[in-house]
Amino acid sequence: MGKIMLTGDRPTGRLHVGHYVGSLKRRVELQNTGDFDEMFVMIADAQALTDNADNPEKVRQNIIEVALDYLACGLDPEKCIVSCIPVPNAVPGSIWITILSLSSGFTSSQDGMIRMSST
Repeated sequence: MGKIMLTGDRPTGRLHVGHYVGSLKRRVELQNTGDFDEMFVMIADAQALTDNADNPEKVRQNIIEVALDYLACGLDPEKCIVSCIPVPNAVPGSIWITILSLSSGFTSSQDGMIRMSST
C-alpha cells in the first residue's frame, strides 16, 4: 500500500486566514509534491451537526462554502478526493457513539496529518 493522506475540516462556517495558515496552505503543498499516492480531504459534516443539530440547513450551506474555499485555496480535484459523507437523520445514537469512540484512535500531528495512534 502506498502513502495515503487523510485530512479535513468541520463545516462550522466559512474558512478563514487561520485555516489557511494553519493547514490549507500545507495541504496544497503536500498535494503538489506527489509524495502521496492518494489524498483525501473530508468535510466532516456529522461532527458539525453536534454543534448545530437544531439547524441542519446551516450545516448544508457551510459544506458548500468549505468546498468552495478548498478550491479557492488551490486544492485540485484532479489530485485529491474531497468528500462529504452525510449522516442520515435515521442513524441511531448508539451507532453515532460507536463512530465517535472509534475515531478517538486517530491523532493529528503538527504537519496536519492524521495517524492511527498505537494506544
